[in-house]
Amino acid sequence: MEEHLTRDGLDRLTAFLYDRVPTTACRGNGHHGTAPHVEPRRRSIELAVAGIEAYLQLAELHDGGRPHRWPGLDQARTHAEALWTDLEDLASQWSAQPSPSPEPSGG
Repeated sequence: MEEHLTRDGLDRLTAFLYDRVPTTACRGNGHHGTAPHVEPRRRSIELAVAGIEAYLQLAELHDGGRPHRWPGLDQARTHAEALWTDLEDLASQWSAQPSPSPEPSGG
């Protein structure tokens, strides 16, 4: 992806996924009907985004040609790249599907 590990790219990828994955879902709750809970994929997205955000913050603080670069930054980047790949894989589930046909207009 062209905008790999950038804030703008993360914002676009996150918005794409959040538009497709509901915040909550309902599940059976014994005799009491259904109770809302956070949709598991949504929670996974939130955690991945938080991890990537953490890396981006570290990179801003410890990279950029500074003479004393934090030694853990490369490991943090590797982890952030893995999270990014997971988000892209999830997004590909929708982007590989054809767009729905427009509804015929009744005129």
